[in-house]
Amino acid sequence: MQVPTGGIVRELLWLNRCNSGTDSKVWMKEEFERTAKSTIFDVHLYECQASEEIQRLFCLITTKGRRRHQNQNGGTIMKSTNNTQRKGLSVRMITKIALLSALAGVLMLFEAPLWFAPSFYKLDLSELAVMMGGLTMGPMAAAMIELMKILLNFVLNGTITGGVGELGNLIVGCAFVVPVAFVYQKWHNKKGMVIGMIAGVICLVALGSVVNYFVLLPVYSVVYGQPLEAFIAMGHALNPAIIDLKTFILYAVAPFNLLKGIVISVLTVLLYNRIGKYLEK
Repeated sequence: MQVPTGGIVRELLWLNRCNSGTDSKVWMKEEFERTAKSTIFDVHLYECQASEEIQRLFCLITTKGRRRHQNQNGGTIMKSTNNTQRKGLSVRMITKIALLSALAGVLMLFEAPLWFAPSFYKLDLSELAVMMGGLTMGPMAAAMIELMKILLNFVLNGTITGGVGELGNLIVGCAFVVPVAFVYQKWHNKKGMVIGMIAGVICLVALGSVVNYFVLLPVYSVVYGQPLEAFIAMGHALNPAIIDLKTFILYAVAPFNLLKGIVISVLTVLLYNRIGKYLEK
């Protein structure tokens, strides 16, 4: 029997003839388990005479969001959960995170210097794999892939900054990909992706500048045993407008992160329909 519930027609009842001559309305367990996967509601069941209108039985159907079904005796039947399906989804997610982390770690090995920044600022495309994971699995997955990428690079190349440089890269990378994944999760369309990209690039440039100014460049100065003026001189050789640490950030670090964010964003938009849709499936 088809019964309208909030505009959604679902088959919910099985009429079972009793000896008393009344029709007892019985909730079919199979139908409940099937429909409860997509609809959460409370239903109060009553017995009524065969001559009564069936729709009165469902006058108390509501979509309150509680995952239970109250029966005649006041008991509660909890909505069943497909543990196997959840487990399979978890395994698939872990597998995709591992694969994208490995891909990001490999892409991180291929770096290219830029003409307007000192040679220790090099562009790589590792954030492209992180971005794909964030768009298809959410911001938490993006942060996990970013972390795994940094750890993998730490194992392959080691560190000359005692891990401080890697921590800075993790913070800056998450500042880029996490906002994109968060916005796209809220607005799952092309407009949401573009808005997320813009927000991610702004966060990348802003936080990247702050981290370089207060953390990375001072640490590099200590590690390499050179004063900050040495880095400023390297920047001044490429751009005469760089005369101090602030102008170094303004004319070298900020443009570097801006270009990186734009390149990754454009490549993501171009490749997402092919790669991202496959990862979603």
